[in-house]
Amino acid sequence: MSEKSLKNQIQSLKKIKQELEQNIQDLEDIAREPIILDDNSIIPGKEIKKVGKKELNDFNSPKGTFMYYMPKKEPEKLPTFGFDNIPSNILSPPVSHVYLLDDNTYRHKHIRINAVVFIAVNKAVKNKDFILKYNISFNTVGKHQLNVYITFNKKEKEGKEYNFYSFDIRFLEASIVLEDSRILSLSKINTVQVFLINKDPKGSRGTVTTVQSGTGEGL
Repeated sequence: MSEKSLKNQIQSLKKIKQELEQNIQDLEDIAREPIILDDNSIIPGKEIKKVGKKELNDFNSPKGTFMYYMPKKEPEKLPTFGFDNIPSNILSPPVSHVYLLDDNTYRHKHIRINAVVFIAVNKAVKNKDFILKYNISFNTVGKHQLNVYITFNKKEKEGKEYNFYSFDIRFLEASIVLEDSRILSLSKINTVQVFLINKDPKGSRGTVTTVQSGTGEGL
């Protein structure tokens, strides 16, 4: 067997190994217990992997990677607003930045989402209580929209003190796979909508932000 033929066989085996690993991951995603709300509705989409800071900023992260990191180990308190009670439904989860980047963070283009959510202090929600999922839909102008669901399983009450939680979410090139198995180019994603969803779906809320191109400076 020639050296060239041997190298080709090795590459073929590596490709088969990658496909098997992806199939295993897909089966594990399907097998996970779904997030079911109080009204028996299910949060749709794929779960986003939580990672540490080092893995988040790994330059060699492969195409197809999607992940999130929480920069703060503990939530931070919002200043009090001078009211006895603030209804939780008036506090939306604002997206401070949504950029399509082609910088030196990774070898590939990626979408970076920095989101902040507000939750009543009396709920004592910890970082470990969150599960993030995503799916793709069309927005009001018929373009692709990336939906991110930040979920936790505790009911909220009105109060005058709120914590805020920060999320740094990344989608690398080839990470968005449609139902027909086609890969959606990140450049075709027009808007991102981030939802905060607690156990009671009546308290769910979201906000839409247009994806901008940028260099990543200041993020």
